[in-house]
Amino acid sequence: MQCDRFGQSLSPYVDDALPSDERNAVQHHLFECAACRARLDALRAVKHAIARLPSSEEPPGAVRARVESLRFEPPGCRAWRGTAVAAAAALALVVALSLMRGRDGAVQLAEDLVVDHLHSVPEVKPAEVASSDRAEVARFFVDHLPFDPVVPELPGTKLLGARLCQLKGRRVELLFYHRENRTLSMFVTDRPVADAGCWATRGHHVCSRSQAGLTMLLVGELSADELRRLLSESSF
Repeated sequence: MQCDRFGQSLSPYVDDALPSDERNAVQHHLFECAACRARLDALRAVKHAIARLPSSEEPPGAVRARVESLRFEPPGCRAWRGTAVAAAAALALVVALSLMRGRDGAVQLAEDLVVDHLHSVPEVKPAEVASSDRAEVARFFVDHLPFDPVVPELPGTKLLGARLCQLKGRRVELLFYHRENRTLSMFVTDRPVADAGCWATRGHHVCSRSQAGLTMLLVGELSADELRRLLSESSF
């Protein structure tokens, strides 16, 4: 069965740890198989929810066990509906922890963005387009976004590249800049995702600004005042 063949590859696929030929084969199978796509979505949801936990906390043992079973249990398309339900239950446990901590949406969003920043910077994962040419980077996003791409110029920084990203279930830009020996991430979306402001989490700051119908969220280890200044002086 095709699903048996590809089931064990889904976890490394989510982690972007497959060789290019295997990744292409998995992508082709996912395009044709709704059951595998459902399993992939469940696996991504659990991994993302666990990644959002503060670094000082460990996920509950039941959640860790569920993730391991999703990775290693023998796959079978007919049984995957139950897998998705179990994954959703594990996800609910992690979400419940966040609710018990009483975080507001903006603070939770800031933590999500910092986690994405730490997992996606070019030092950790190669950018999908590596260029300091703003026009070239903008062309990379053409036909891949629900809005016209922009690549803001930040004073005193060097553009490193970009990749596609998901924010609240919507495709957005993720741009990388270099300043003062640090990498900054900027998420650009056409949806309002938080009130303008700055938040601190995991030793980083996240600051937002809305301009021309777009929201820019800048993430980095610089001070909130510095990130806010870069955003205020940015230009398309």
